[in-house]
Amino acid sequence: MLRAACRGLHSTDEEHDVMFPRSEQVGQDLRRAKRVCLRCPVREDCLTQAVAAREGAGVWGGLSPTERREYGRGAPVRSCRCGLLFAAPVSVLVCSACRMSYRPGREAVS
Repeated sequence: MLRAACRGLHSTDEEHDVMFPRSEQVGQDLRRAKRVCLRCPVREDCLTQAVAAREGAGVWGGLSPTERREYGRGAPVRSCRCGLLFAAPVSVLVCSACRMSYRPGREAVS
C-alpha cells in the first residue's frame, strides 16, 4: 500500500511504531494512530486486508485489533463524536479511543 498515510511513519522512540500503540499509553497512542487513518486514501482497503489476514496487532484501517474482530463478526464501523472510527456490537457501543458509550438508538452517554 504505497499510498498509505502511515507509510514510513515512526515515533521518535525507535522501538515504537506509531501504528502499534503501547499498552501503558494505549488511549493517547490509539487516538494518534487512528487520526492517521482518517486521512488515509487506502483506509478501507487496509481494513479489508487486515481483517482477512486476521492481523492481531496495531491499528489497521482505523480500527484496533478488538474492533477488527468485531467488524469481522459483522459489527458496523461507526464515527464517534470525538471524530474517530470504532466498531462494536450493536448492544455495546463504546469508542475505543475516547471511551464514550452509545446506546442503540440514543445519543452518546459519557
